[in-house]
Amino acid sequence: MKTFCIILIVSLFAGACNNASNQNAEVKDSAARQEDHSHESDEAIQLNSGKKWKVDDAMLVHIRNIERIVTDTAGPVNYIEAGDSIATHLELLTSSCTMTGQAHDELHKWLLPFLDLSEQLSEQDGREAAATLNEMKTAFSVFNTYFE
Repeated sequence: MKTFCIILIVSLFAGACNNASNQNAEVKDSAARQEDHSHESDEAIQLNSGKKWKVDDAMLVHIRNIERIVTDTAGPVNYIEAGDSIATHLELLTSSCTMTGQAHDELHKWLLPFLDLSEQLSEQDGREAAATLNEMKTAFSVFNTYFE
């Protein structure tokens, strides 16, 4: 079920970011983005001429909410519940996507691996979940290095 949710979130993100006016162009663009996404996640995130990329305010709200959940989750907790809360905010994030161009592409390089971590967290408990949560904290260090 969680795998389906993550696939849905990625699909919504790709669809929400698509501003093509022609439906055939939308389908082609979506397929091209899906192909690009498989390659982007392996590439290093680049700065914007030495500066951080600006994330749209509507999207940044959800990213900061996710960061707060990740940062505030400590000790013996219900990792599945934390994962569900993160998944909810990821869905809100993807549905509010308005970014385009290279900033959008660079954000995807960060977001796609984070979606995988979110899926893992929702399916884990104990030490595995704690390790995944630490990876998410590291992911936010990376986010804050490249985005504002």
